[in-house]
Amino acid sequence: MKPYKLIIVEDEEIIRNGLVKYIDWQALGFEVVNAFENGEEALEYVQANPFDIILTDIVMNNMSGLEMIAKLKDKFPLVKVVILSGYDDFKYMRQAILYKVDDYLLKPLDTENISMVFKKLKELMDIENNDSKNVCEDSDEFDLFDALAPLDDMNSQDKIPMFVQSLVSAIDLEDFELIEVMLDEFLKENESRSIEEFENILKLMFYMIVQRYAKKNIDVIQITNGMFNYNKISECTNYSEVKLYLLKTIQCLIEGLRNTFLYIDSELLNQIVKYIEEHICENIGNDAIAYAFSIHPVYLSRVFKEKTGETLSEYISRIKMKKAVEFLKSDKYRVSEIAKLLGYATGSYFAAQFKKYTGYTPTEYFVRVVKK
Repeated sequence: MKPYKLIIVEDEEIIRNGLVKYIDWQALGFEVVNAFENGEEALEYVQANPFDIILTDIVMNNMSGLEMIAKLKDKFPLVKVVILSGYDDFKYMRQAILYKVDDYLLKPLDTENISMVFKKLKELMDIENNDSKNVCEDSDEFDLFDALAPLDDMNSQDKIPMFVQSLVSAIDLEDFELIEVMLDEFLKENESRSIEEFENILKLMFYMIVQRYAKKNIDVIQITNGMFNYNKISECTNYSEVKLYLLKTIQCLIEGLRNTFLYIDSELLNQIVKYIEEHICENIGNDAIAYAFSIHPVYLSRVFKEKTGETLSEYISRIKMKKAVEFLKSDKYRVSEIAKLLGYATGSYFAAQFKKYTGYTPTEYFVRVVKK
């Protein structure tokens, strides 16, 4: 089968050239037929030249990527589009969904993520070209446009992605108490909505959680045997039932994630994980661990990501945050003491990292979660 024709649109020359030269597009089943620095040039090109898919930045001079996509979809509604952006901003993601983009990539770009996204697209395009059954024909499939219906107010647009990001972090930390507090606050903020209206918001929340783990090469549906879904939300008659349902599905996800990580089939990685846990209160990093096991740090990083779905630094940070939660719940240490115990140079940096993972500063966490 001939490779699919790919067009790249990116106004930053270094990134544009890097995408063209340093990704093995041929191996992925694609051919870069042209690259442009703005949407106007790309639109002019596609009027007279064959193409199958476009990879485009969102924020560019003269014409934004979203403006270009709107015009492109108007004339070529079935064209595949992947967006890339340095802005992890829901307003862009929501607009992209409305234009039916096929996927998105965040800067700084990761060759593994690029490969994963385009491999999946290649499979989908092959299926469509072979007139196979469309995988989205299932009537139970989540309709993004239905879920977006109640999100016209900017308040919801801004809060939902931030909530999901914090919720995913709490799930990774396996902090069920924090999850319960977050759900209480989230439900309270939306209590003025009807259950039917709120159901669509929850559907979007489920979708975003699945997508975030997909970027870590984790299939949430598979590891929970299909239990992590929104199908029974409609059976809930009040917000108490909604909360119980959410807690149940999230607990199922946590167990699935825990089991997935436990099944690392490498004795070396098991030893590394044990080493990290034993030295988590030290300032450990990739180089120190590689030295301890006499292996190359680049090889260590690659294998760890392949086996676990997250980078070594992400794993170390997550385990440090789990330990920080334990220290806070023990009510024995000040924040500055916890920072030192976990090997952080300053208390302010530790507090910033903690808020990144939990959505709260250590003090706020103690008041709202530990002392609730």
